Amino acid sequence: MKNLFYSMVLALCWQSNLSAQETFYVSSSGSDDNPGTKEQPWYSLNADNWTDGCTIIVLDEIYLDPVIDVSKEATIKEVTIKGGSPEAAIMGVNDDEFNDGEMNVSSFFDLKRVKLNLEDITLKNLHRDGGTGSGGMIYVDPYSELNLNNVVVRNGVVTTGVNCRGGAICSEGKLVVKNTIFEGCKAYQGGAVCLRESENPIYARFEDCIFRNNETGDGVAENGSGAAGGALYIEGMEMDITFDKCYFDSNVATNTARNATGGGIRLFLNEECDANVTFMNCTVSNNKSVGASGFMHWARCEQGNVNLKFVNNVFYKNRTEGPQANLITSQKPAPTVGMSGSFVFVNNTSMMNNTGVDGLVQTDQNAINFSDFGGDFDLVFVNNIMLDCMIEPIDKGDGTMVDQLGWGWSIREKDARSTGEYIIKNNLIDGVGGAYDATWGAGFLYHFNNEDIATANNNKSVRGKSTDQKLKQVGINRKLTEPTEGIPYIEINDPEGYAIDNGVSSLIYKGEELIPQTDIRGVAKTGNSRDLGAFEYNGVVSSVNEFKVDSQVHVYLNHLTGILYFSEEVASVQMYTSFGMPCIPSAVNVTSVNIQNLEKGIYIVRIVDKNGKVYSEKILK
Repeated sequence: MKNLFYSMVLALCWQSNLSAQETFYVSSSGSDDNPGTKEQPWYSLNADNWTDGCTIIVLDEIYLDPVIDVSKEATIKEVTIKGGSPEAAIMGVNDDEFNDGEMNVSSFFDLKRVKLNLEDITLKNLHRDGGTGSGGMIYVDPYSELNLNNVVVRNGVVTTGVNCRGGAICSEGKLVVKNTIFEGCKAYQGGAVCLRESENPIYARFEDCIFRNNETGDGVAENGSGAAGGALYIEGMEMDITFDKCYFDSNVATNTARNATGGGIRLFLNEECDANVTFMNCTVSNNKSVGASGFMHWARCEQGNVNLKFVNNVFYKNRTEGPQANLITSQKPAPTVGMSGSFVFVNNTSMMNNTGVDGLVQTDQNAINFSDFGGDFDLVFVNNIMLDCMIEPIDKGDGTMVDQLGWGWSIREKDARSTGEYIIKNNLIDGVGGAYDATWGAGFLYHFNNEDIATANNNKSVRGKSTDQKLKQVGINRKLTEPTEGIPYIEINDPEGYAIDNGVSSLIYKGEELIPQTDIRGVAKTGNSRDLGAFEYNGVVSSVNEFKVDSQVHVYLNHLTGILYFSEEVASVQMYTSFGMPCIPSAVNVTSVNIQNLEKGIYIVRIVDKNGKVYSEKILK
């Protein structure tokens, strides 16, 4: 059983006898009667003795329960909590207790008009059941800021409560997240993260992050909205959100009471919205919903300005068990004539976002499904590969064969169509469908259904071919490639394939160059034009890879002790997961590092020797 070392919610304050101290240390072997030095660390986070601007270094696994209330009445305006070793973690219960179902009474941190920085540390194993509240581990009020860098957030679970949003984080303020993994988190709305607007606009940045195996759960919301957003739930009027080099994998929207939407993300836009949401250099794979939208369910507003941008992304095998799209859905019962803005979809690779790939029967096999827009809304669709329509029949289970043919992109232009700009060129797609009324003029479907217009804009269809025929013609792999560093991608494998140099090389839209000059891996454009999709064939890597040579420093892992030894002292060492995420703090001038608390798997060891040369080696733990 864990030791609970707080008996009440703490308001942070400082004590005069510690006001000069800027760094404090915490260890499970310490004592709160100690001064908090490295030699005499505290036992707990000991928030009563924090000073404004101080840094707390956690040396091993420590418990935190109940919540630390970082309140506006306190003198603390900024605090940094860092891990001082690979095993540094803040937890509600230990691994065995969590697996046995032991519960917590509250969250970890409640931020009120304060800035909290978390670095090089793990937050894990918090399970709250029932009650009312937002943010499983951390709540950020509208006037606070939370920064995460090189953090692992695992098993933040909030279930069967009212307004349980964000198993790990619920932010109404500013959120900046880098090099962070969200895994195994669960909440009614936003399995891992909830972004909500209350008093200030939503601001969030996610860079080099992984959202994996998060899910929605049972619960109730005050406004009756259902369970949604396996990884994130986003709701508001004004927002500025960016995802860069992120990986969404195997997140699920499910619920026992009703169908849940948005296996990856639920985007709910309130009326009179002003929203900007961008995804670039991301991979989205194997996300699922039981209701609608395997990846993102976009509930758009009837009045407002919305700009959604997808550039250099890979979408692979996302699916829904419901009647709407396997990848992205935005449906309204009537045209949204009061909505302006844009939907930009450039240099993306979308493949097998179709339930048929798993042998399941589904009535709607579309990857993207939009209803009538109607307003001054731009549709920019350039340099994409969309191979989402499966035509190989499958058996329903009773001997009946079902044709799995669907649409890559389905859009309704029956009751209205967008009056904005259409930039639709240089796409390869195996199906565009929907409802179309020619009296509305040349809309989205017209650019594909009119053969002369499609040819003039280099929009090519491979509809009616088998999957193998499509892949061969395009010259693209069937499966994801998992690199030693970075996120997975789908590789173009044939220099004679249709995807090579068939993209637009430049496109200025509203004063911005939309065509990325590097691909999803950071590889620079080669040849006269960008290749179609998110991958550039035979390019030069614009990253640390181009500097690496065979290692002259030998690496030995003692599997019994978990110690990684080097044949000579190295200037610095860092370790990354197979997805390119840092997993231990950088070590300098060492001959060994302790990795015993890392999970089993493949890791990349990056070494800088005393001469400044950079090496890397792959190890299996």
